[in-house]
Amino acid sequence: MPFYKRDGDELHCAQNFVMNSEIELRAEFHADYIYPVDGWYWFDTLDGALVGMQPTPLSVTMRQARLALFGAGLLSSVETAIGNLPEPSKTAALIEWEYSNDVQRYNGFVEALGPILGWSPAQIDALFSTAATL
Repeated sequence: MPFYKRDGDELHCAQNFVMNSEIELRAEFHADYIYPVDGWYWFDTLDGALVGMQPTPLSVTMRQARLALFGAGLLSSVETAIGNLPEPSKTAALIEWEYSNDVQRYNGFVEALGPILGWSPAQIDALFSTAATL
């Protein structure tokens, strides 16, 4: 029951603890942490880690994105944030939102809205991962 961290195509495993200059994770306290912690997660099994740490999809359909946002209670927040953008960013974002067939993870639209909504890159990745399953 160790900690796992994905680094590109590699999956790192730390059985009992992870320690560096910024963090200290100990197995006996694994339930107390809010993951990810510096990219590390706790999984009970290797199979769980392999399933749970699939690389973030680079794109999802707009349908998948909206369903994931709706399921997380965030759909209206995105629509409000787009409406509050200054021009010409607002019109460009509306075109992306209303007419795109898919959403790309590293699109400027996603990169711009994430911080406005207070989302970390890890939270955006999690939304894309969830969306890809819908």
